[in-house]
Amino acid sequence: METTRIPLSQCVESSYQNRKELGDVSGLARSIEVNGQITPLIVVADGEAYQLVAGHRRTAAMRSLGLEEADAYVMDGWDDARIAQILNAENNHRRELTEAERGRGIQTMLSLGVPVADAAVSADIPEGKAESYVRGTKVVPVDAVNLDFDAVALMGDYDDVLTEDDVVAVLSKKNHWDRQEVCRKARARAEAEAERARLESLGIKVVDQKALGDGYHGCAGDCGHPGLVVVVKPKAWSEGADTTFYCDDPSHEHQPTPEEIAETEAYLGRKATLEAMGGRIAEFAKSIFPKFPGKGQSKLRQWAHEAFEVRYECEPDDTWEGFKEPRGKILDQFILMRTVPACVPGIPEHALRCGYEPWSYDLDDLLGFISFIDDVLMPAGYELSEEERDLMGHLHGIFDAEDEDEIFGEGDAATEADDADDEPPFDADGQSPDESPFDMNEADADDPAMAMAA
Repeated sequence: METTRIPLSQCVESSYQNRKELGDVSGLARSIEVNGQITPLIVVADGEAYQLVAGHRRTAAMRSLGLEEADAYVMDGWDDARIAQILNAENNHRRELTEAERGRGIQTMLSLGVPVADAAVSADIPEGKAESYVRGTKVVPVDAVNLDFDAVALMGDYDDVLTEDDVVAVLSKKNHWDRQEVCRKARARAEAEAERARLESLGIKVVDQKALGDGYHGCAGDCGHPGLVVVVKPKAWSEGADTTFYCDDPSHEHQPTPEEIAETEAYLGRKATLEAMGGRIAEFAKSIFPKFPGKGQSKLRQWAHEAFEVRYECEPDDTWEGFKEPRGKILDQFILMRTVPACVPGIPEHALRCGYEPWSYDLDDLLGFISFIDDVLMPAGYELSEEERDLMGHLHGIFDAEDEDEIFGEGDAATEADDADDEPPFDADGQSPDESPFDMNEADADDPAMAMAA
């Protein structure tokens, strides 16, 4: 079939075209600019115009380049039904190339002498990725080049540090991030080796961490002491080297001041208090079990229900298969006892140190713990010990007074407590507090949390 040169200005879109969004045609335009028009348009003569049947994106790309004419097949005798059929077939059966297919195409172009920049345009990828693919083909076994274009291109960025074992490891991974981790570790390993060579050239002894004897302590590395050594390791989470100096001169070892000792003791005391506090809170929950929920405990009830749903990823009513479902107050008691041991908010240990300034990603934990103690537990009757008051004073002191009022809403808890109902929100329906809130089968009797709730 012969092609005909037709004016692009006379090409009109068919009224039967179902694809309305052509997408970005800049890459296709670059390809046409480099390689010329490869595939002719398919059109049907419509008076002095030409109705487009196939080639809408090519037409848009050529118009963006300012071209005036295009090669086309002018079809005769096609009725509207035929045009609509071809339009739908063209849109529905088009398939994007896989990465492996795209890679094979680049490999073929490069082997035939096509410049990297032109090959990148033809493959519709950034030139940098095409260049990395070229480098990657030098480190990948010949029979494995076509396995995965993305893996080959990634290895091209690390071709100076990858070993044969690394190449095998990368090709065995299916996930991009797993491949990236192999390459990152190879770079970190190479950086550590280069740093070892540099330090040894300066006369500094590089040793293994396990070889350090007694009496060595961390050092800045500038003391000049004959016993100065260095440990060099690849960084765990980046592509660099981790360097730590050690010295055996006792005069360089840091001696803590009385203030530093006091701060350390205070930190350790707060840490021990926090660890013990979870047990005290659980004991408090047990102590109020028979009367829960009572006056001032509406917030504890709300927190227990919400925490239960988050912790066990289900509504409370969904947990009763095989049990006698409890009623009202007894249901609340069960949820309280099931929730408190597992869901008491925690805080990071470094927040217990003196002089700590809140990190942005610690704020949710800090505010959640403080709000739980101040706004949920204490209104329900929990009494802080002397050590716990010191702990809470430290946590409140992390925020200055103005920020604390804004964050915690001073006075809100007392107001809401005054508004709480005097009577429990549910009646136990005459059920005795000493009666088990549900019937357990033998299989569940061994579950400590279920036994404790019972």
